[in-house]
Amino acid sequence: MFTFSPWRNLAASTLSAAFLTFGLTTPAQADPQTIRSTLRQLIPSMPQIDDVAPSPVAGLWQVRIGGTMIYTDASGSLLLEGQLTDMRTRTNLTQEAINKALAVPFDSLPLQDAVITHQEGRGERRIAVFADPNCGFCKRFEVDLHKLTNVRVYTFMLPFLGQKSADDVRSIMCAGDPSAVWRQWMLNGVAPQPNQGGCQAAAAIERNLALARRLGITGTPTTLFVSQQRLSGAVPLDQVQSRL
Repeated sequence: MFTFSPWRNLAASTLSAAFLTFGLTTPAQADPQTIRSTLRQLIPSMPQIDDVAPSPVAGLWQVRIGGTMIYTDASGSLLLEGQLTDMRTRTNLTQEAINKALAVPFDSLPLQDAVITHQEGRGERRIAVFADPNCGFCKRFEVDLHKLTNVRVYTFMLPFLGQKSADDVRSIMCAGDPSAVWRQWMLNGVAPQPNQGGCQAAAAIERNLALARRLGITGTPTTLFVSQQRLSGAVPLDQVQSRL
């Protein structure tokens, strides 16, 4: 998953000073540009900020960096990391805001770079899953996906977990029947045969990685639905069913 570790130590030391002086300063006018400028000044190594908007909490602003959300005050001097939850409905408002910001029409996905890893019946219900072949949660999720009916599962294969995943993704995508090889590996533990060369899957793999970055996908499995909803992790099957 995406982490703030490259700049967290710097943020902690810099923002500690901000906390000490905040009470002595005049509250800033709420302004997204002010927040952007202050955060860039206090944390030079912070990744590009994609969006700054008011949060559901009065006086608190949400700052989105890809698929990650942090919170700050109107001046950008105070920083808060964590999940905002509506306890009345048990709704993760942080994840809800991220999903809404990163929603994408299903038919705009480059499905030609995915592999149909499961189709049952007429396949009228469609989902897209971003998965790594060596992700244990992905393997557990794959078992549940094969219990779905009247569904077509498009899998975007991502080598998130190092060189072995890169080799396995290439071997699977270069196989004569990538779908069958994927199922054998994910469900039965039958390793894909190493790619012998001559396969042109590298470009598709790079496109999948670029797509994941654009959509803020930093962990696997991640599931996208026709409704533009998204689920992260190996969630219970009923959560998938209710969104089909």
